[in-house]
Amino acid sequence: LLAELEEKEREIREYIESVENEEVKLIIEWRFIDLLDWYEIAGNLEEMTGKNVDRSTPAKKLKRFLQEH
Repeated sequence: LLAELEEKEREIREYIESVENEEVKLIIEWRFIDLLDWYEIAGNLEEMTGKNVDRSTPAKKLKRFLQEH
């Protein structure tokens, strides 16, 4: 079971690394690896950019990315 989980994690990390948009890559990692909620993700983006980020912003960016890919 542990080997299967490790393989799945490797596949997920490979997918994340294949994302070209660095901001979306971080959003995916924070949401699905670090299990952060949208408020925490928005806070991280605020710290990085110095701009006010609403909690819905990262969710919309991820949704848009997934619809396009």
